Amino acid sequence: MVVTEKSTKWVLRILGTAALVGGIALALSQKLARAATQTGGTIRIRLYDQNGDLVDGVVAANQLYMVDVTVTNTSTSQGQLVAATLGISLDAVIGSIIIPIANQVYSFSPSESYTPSFSIIIPSEAVNQTGIITAILTDIDGNTLTSTTLDIQVTSGELSIIEYGCIHEGGPGVIFPPTISVLTYGRVSLTHLGFTILNSGMANVSGLSVEMEVQWDEYNDGDFYYPTVQPRGSIKLTNPLDSYLSPMTQPFTMPVGQASVWFEFDPLQLSNTHPSLLVQIFASFDPEDLKWTGPPVYHVAVRIFKDGVVFVERLVDTNVSY
Repeated sequence: MVVTEKSTKWVLRILGTAALVGGIALALSQKLARAATQTGGTIRIRLYDQNGDLVDGVVAANQLYMVDVTVTNTSTSQGQLVAATLGISLDAVIGSIIIPIANQVYSFSPSESYTPSFSIIIPSEAVNQTGIITAILTDIDGNTLTSTTLDIQVTSGELSIIEYGCIHEGGPGVIFPPTISVLTYGRVSLTHLGFTILNSGMANVSGLSVEMEVQWDEYNDGDFYYPTVQPRGSIKLTNPLDSYLSPMTQPFTMPVGQASVWFEFDPLQLSNTHPSLLVQIFASFDPEDLKWTGPPVYHVAVRIFKDGVVFVERLVDTNVSY
């Protein structure tokens, strides 16, 4: 056979067509393989302050916060959970300020959950602005699988809640957490819950109002003979008292320094309107053998409002003893 330029082009065209067909077949097989494997996951973010307390969106400028990102691998192949490589992209946008927080890739076992933590410092330029923290979960190719967001509001940070306390009838105040004791010598003696506000700024802050919300989860009432599950519930306290336990007028002005705020909180009296808060169990006819039970944990939220808008919020969990 005499090889000519024409025959050479003809051979190359055949080879090129074969390569193209082979490439299409390979791409198709890869696509089918990927279709059999569904990469997926869930993602959740939570924000904590330097004290380890959960923050529900209100943050202070020039303060360090930790963003916990919980990712669960739900990738499957042929209906079975499989390992996967997933990416986390995390950033905050406050007004025109963009704060990159993280861009990481992790390898997950089947159905594995992992919660890495990342730090963020809110800049002073963000004061009095609202923003959003966004976490995006991606596959190994950078394609978005799912995402979640958390709205934030930035304050100047001159006001903070520095401690919680409780008062018992006839006794001094006690700091919590770790524990709130409801009883003294076998009787309900808890009368007040409160907290201390710190104004670390250089001037008074006006237009403030406060509230405390006590929440509890579903729990077993502990009755030996007829145990029942008490439902979850909550009580919102909105009538503050000053350090002398006198009613406070709201709104009020917070001077530079510290001030205590108290709320009446008698579990025995409140259980009349909130039966799941406290249950009495008569173990015998002996008054000294009177048994008490109630929620083992209180979730206590304190909110300070400025001109009707949440300015500071702090949440804490504390054990309860009876």
